Amino acid sequence: MGILLRIALRNLRLHWVRTLIVGFLLTVGTWLVVVGQGAIDAIHAGMQRSVVDTLSGHLQITSGAAKDDLELYQSAAIAVPDLGKIADFGKVKSVLQSVPEVDAVIPMGLGRSIVWGASSIETKLAELRRSINDGTSDKRPALIAHVRAILKSMTGDLDKLQKVASDTKETDAQKADLARANSDAFWQEFDKAPLDALEFLENRISPLGVQSGFYFFNYVGTDPGAFAKNFKLFRMQSGEMIPEGQRGFMFNSNYYERFVKHRTARRLDEIKEARELTGATIALDENLKRMVEHNKAQVSQITEQLDPVKADEVKVLLQKELGSTEGELSKLLVSFLAVDDDNFQRRYDFFYKEIAPRIRLYAYMVGDTISLYGQTKSGYPRAVNVKVWGVFRYEGLEKSGLAGVYNVMDLMSFRDLTGLSEPVSAEELASIKAQAKITDIPREKAEDELFGAGTEVVTAADNKTFDDLAGRDLAGMRKLAEAAQNAKFSQADLEAGPVVNIAVFLKGAQASAPGTSAAGDAPLAKATLIDAEQLEVSRLKVVDALKKAGFDMKVLPWSSAQGPLVGGLAAGISIFFYVIVGLIFFVAFIVILNSLLMATMERTQEIGTIRAMGAQRGYVIRMFAIEGAAMAVIFGGLGLGLGALTVIGLGASGVPATSEILFFIFGGRELHPLLDVGHLAVAFSVIVVVTLVSTLIPAIAAARIPPIAAMNAKE
Repeated sequence: MGILLRIALRNLRLHWVRTLIVGFLLTVGTWLVVVGQGAIDAIHAGMQRSVVDTLSGHLQITSGAAKDDLELYQSAAIAVPDLGKIADFGKVKSVLQSVPEVDAVIPMGLGRSIVWGASSIETKLAELRRSINDGTSDKRPALIAHVRAILKSMTGDLDKLQKVASDTKETDAQKADLARANSDAFWQEFDKAPLDALEFLENRISPLGVQSGFYFFNYVGTDPGAFAKNFKLFRMQSGEMIPEGQRGFMFNSNYYERFVKHRTARRLDEIKEARELTGATIALDENLKRMVEHNKAQVSQITEQLDPVKADEVKVLLQKELGSTEGELSKLLVSFLAVDDDNFQRRYDFFYKEIAPRIRLYAYMVGDTISLYGQTKSGYPRAVNVKVWGVFRYEGLEKSGLAGVYNVMDLMSFRDLTGLSEPVSAEELASIKAQAKITDIPREKAEDELFGAGTEVVTAADNKTFDDLAGRDLAGMRKLAEAAQNAKFSQADLEAGPVVNIAVFLKGAQASAPGTSAAGDAPLAKATLIDAEQLEVSRLKVVDALKKAGFDMKVLPWSSAQGPLVGGLAAGISIFFYVIVGLIFFVAFIVILNSLLMATMERTQEIGTIRAMGAQRGYVIRMFAIEGAAMAVIFGGLGLGLGALTVIGLGASGVPATSEILFFIFGGRELHPLLDVGHLAVAFSVIVVVTLVSTLIPAIAAARIPPIAAMNAKE
């Protein structure tokens, strides 16, 4: 064996160019296997943390009668799936808590609502009402001045509309209302009876304003306290938690920043993020250039929010900042928002220091009330008013769009909005039809029934404006709506009703990352990661407990509940890694095979002489095998060492996420690969197998060289 080893080392030294080429491939391949395995394991842990700690828990439970599959993240991009309902959450919770492995049970339901954005006049009237209710009279003069400025602008818009309106009587009535609202007499009466005047402004004038658009709000209806306690990445960012027993809504910070924030501010944020995360520049990035142009073209989104006093303040500040004597605010804003790479950071800071505090930075603020519109499964529209209590974030995932998909609302409001609490029965539908005198008619007779075919018109009526507010006690209706919104409920009320799905957390989870904190600022109260084998054992126990209790339920592990959109990310990364490693080792295999075959031809005399001295074929094969093994040990060991050092270094410093999808994949702001002895063993085994297999064919070819070949070579 010693002689064979010396021969192998001598051959490696003599053919050093070939040895270095092969060695480089083997070293890189081994290094990649070690680093790649550490990174993939960290990515799988990060993905689990992102899914489990934001929305799914370890297990998700739905009704066995669900028509669609639960896809937590996919559902946000398409229609809400039909998952049926779990009739009594409290009973199911009792069964689940009887399973020793179960740690926490959280009620849930996914939904989506269309929310119409408020117009400028609506927003200011809401602020004016709050100032009256709160008794903050110091803010009232500025608010009234702003409202009157908006009313004057609305009068001009209505004049333009009347020129093309088909119903001039209606616009005449609207102009009369606006004239009253613009009069000094009206505002003198306002001081005497502000609430009565507000009712007129909110119900007669506010509908004339141009709405700011509409929003799609994805939300999860849940027990807010249990949700915040058990989803460990949950952190309050501003405002407060929805108080126990009260209705309300909390924005996810990512959604809040991306979709509810003032568009000018959001574009500035996106430019800043692109510059910092990817190194993009305004001068070279076409997308950033478009954002700058949009901001310049839409300065009215800022000016319309400034009351006369604040408008003058901003104008003076901009003149000083720009060194300009321009007297028109809109032109100053256009010049200010024409940012470039040199002045961007200064103007970004100026915007948030001087302009942002003077405008409404978000369409909905903490303390506002949102009117959510939805539709029951029976097809009937529903609406609920909920107060915005606060904004929350998922620590480390603030920039992840996937983690920012869902906002949070209380479960009682969710039940009202989706019709879970008061489903419309067949008897109720029949009663509604009878009261409304709705009858079913054949399709072929629909036109005759609608237009009265063959019937002579005997009367004609003037077109009259329909006023759905006429004769109604508006103040009383408002009080009833506010009472319903503020009605409290008990924990028993919450748990006794229906839910759509249930999140379950299990005991015995492992630490998310030794020596680090997933939160980034404080250790986690409880770890959440769990291996697949332990998860499946616990899942089967939950399934068995539910069956024994007579419940027909689907129990899904988090990896199934997340949906193929997210599941495909981790699978795609793993496949990409193994393809790259496979290509490297395939190239190494070909190079080793080719070089050793050439070496065999060059060493015909040497091998023939060894055979003539009595060496058997097995001896020659072992000689080549030891040569390959020596390369595997030397260069594989070098690759193992470099790989271990790389993983240790990356684990300590972290690999920063540079895009919103990477934040979700990494489970936070950085990826911290971990060195595992198993990774080293796998990498070394792979390199040895590849090397030995690639030497097998040349070894067999060498073993077949006859002794006479040495004599022929001498001749």
